[in-house]
Parts: sequence; structure tokens; C-alpha cells
Amino acid sequence: RIIRRTLDALGDYPVPVYLLPGNHDPLDATSVYRSRDFVAARPENVIVLEDAGVVRVRDGVSLVAAPWTTKRPLSDLVTDQIAGLEASDDIRIVVGHGGVDALSPNDDPSIVGAASLEVAVADHLVDYVALGDRHSVTSVGDSGRVWYSGAPEVTAFDHVETAPGNVLEVTLTRDAESTIQVTPHRVGQWAFRTIREDVNGADDITRLRDLLAAIGDKSRTVVQLSLVGTIGVADEVALTDVLEEF
Repeated sequence: RIIRRTLDALGDYPVPVYLLPGNHDPLDATSVYRSRDFVAARPENVIVLEDAGVVRVRDGVSLVAAPWTTKRPLSDLVTDQIAGLEASDDIRIVVGHGGVDALSPNDDPSIVGAASLEVAVADHLVDYVALGDRHSVTSVGDSGRVWYSGAPEVTAFDHVETAPGNVLEVTLTRDAESTIQVTPHRVGQWAFRTIREDVNGADDITRLRDLLAAIGDKSRTVVQLSLVGTIGVADEVALTDVLEEF
């Protein structure tokens, strides 16, 4: 049901939709993209980037795809693809997945090297790098051309994710002066709020109630409370009433 509803929605888009296999949906033998339901219901405008390399979208525009074919790649798949590029007049958009060493340094062989992305942008080999992995909108480096769009819906509390629930609209030109404009659009319908408060008496409980009352769209907001303090029996009753109310 989820696969078919998703493909029905994507099929209504007036433009091609490209899907890149990543760590949760690698293109292995059990891939969702090879399932009977997906194959049967996939609209013509939905294209899975099954093969690594350059994919022509239309004249003057190409994607450079770095799909995952396993849960544990043994190299930096994005840099592997950039290394094979030659100069081109096309607008090139790299689509890849994984953590970036500048943000999450570790010894995972699949981690994406930020330096290689910056060099590719500076040398005009690529015009934009669209990455998946982080769930919050995140710009990488100083070029303004390497971004995580984040998850389109909230997946964790706000002390974990700072800017989830967005998509990025990216406008690129390559003419006398190559330009880029990146605009986030809020599409997520949920909010996960963390509220930390000291509670030591009636005034603090009133303040907490006011904080909860001020939250908009309560039916789609999940609140995680962290309350610290000491209260008496009467205040505990008042606090319980507030929590039950909300």
C-alpha cells in the first residue's frame, strides 16, 4: 500500500522524478526498487538511478549518480564518480548519499570527502551536490553548492534535528556568470518539541502551562518534557492536571 500510494503521488508530478538508492534502500537483491509492487506500479516519469555515472536529464542538464548497491560501501562513492568527470558545458548535479567527513569525521570508508566536493565545484566540473543522510537542512562548506535537503518530514525531537521537514528548491544557471539560488520550503506537517523547565512551585507550573498553551497545531505536535525541581503535594496535583489537560 505504501509503495503504491507513493508512486501514485510521484506519478502526478509534471516533471521527471529521480530516485537514488541509499543506505536504507540499497540496490541489492532485496531492494524495494526490484520488488514486484514497485516494478508494476512505477510511472514512466519515475526513474531509479540504478547505474553510477552521468545521466542526461535533457539537453544541457545532467545528473551524476552515485547509488548504493550495498549497505556498506567500501569507498567514497561520490568522489569515485566525480574523479571520472571531464569538463562539460552541461549543468551537472551530483546526487549521492552518506556522511561528510567535515561534519562527521570517522574511519568509515564510505564517508564523503568534503575537499573533493569543493574542488569539483571550484573547477566547474559540477554545479551542485545534492546529498542524502542528514535529516536536517544542512549546507556543507563555503561554496553554497553542497547541501543536504534533510528529511521531508520530522523524524526526531528538535534538540536532535534543527531543520527537518523541508525540501530545497535549487535554481542553477550556467552562462556568463554561473549562479545558484537555494530556497528551503517547509513541507513537514509534524513538530517534535523538547521543553526543559525548572519546576519548583506554582509560578513555574503556570509558566509551563502557558508554554504548552502557546504551541500551535497541537494535534500534530509531539512534546517531550524534561522537568527538574522539587514541589509539594498540592503543586504535584496542579502539575498533573496541566499534563492531563494537554
